[in-house]
Amino acid sequence: MFDSRGDLALKRARAEQWEALSARSGDRERFEHSIDWASQIFQRTTAALRARAQHGSAPNASSVRTARLFVVSRTIDLMPEGWLPASVVRAQEHCVTSDVGRALATGATAFPRSQFLNDRNEGRYLASCEIDGKWFGVSKTILTEVIGQGADALVTDVPQRVLEVLRVTCPGLLVIAGAESEDPTPR
Repeated sequence: MFDSRGDLALKRARAEQWEALSARSGDRERFEHSIDWASQIFQRTTAALRARAQHGSAPNASSVRTARLFVVSRTIDLMPEGWLPASVVRAQEHCVTSDVGRALATGATAFPRSQFLNDRNEGRYLASCEIDGKWFGVSKTILTEVIGQGADALVTDVPQRVLEVLRVTCPGLLVIAGAESEDPTPR
């Protein structure tokens, strides 16, 4: 059925037979498909594969500009003027913490400890750590909602231990400024 070789008319007829199967009262339909949706997905997939082939070993094969994650270990007010691109998007809501006080002071998102740990177990953070019984992490949603759209993202007041993990998990994406004993110029 999912093999693209063979008689496509026969496969479509089989899918239509499955669609025609009656459902019991109160049950949802047993089979649903959309030729339009399948065509869209197929076109997107083949276009992405073509782009990948054309760009060789370049990390970004899309038409979306390559964006970066700017991370500051303290408040942005302490950074030298002009080190950030003018178009950078503040993305502090993608920093998540179980420390309500920290969230209120920095603009991070506050989650109960149990929710934070559940998300951590599910791999939903680029980096996270526990500091004095409170958790802090940078959510992977920043990749889809900001960086994946071609916009540079900025997060501030990131703990040093989280910065160390980000250096390992996102080396080509990261621009760190304000880390202890570091020059605050972008790398």
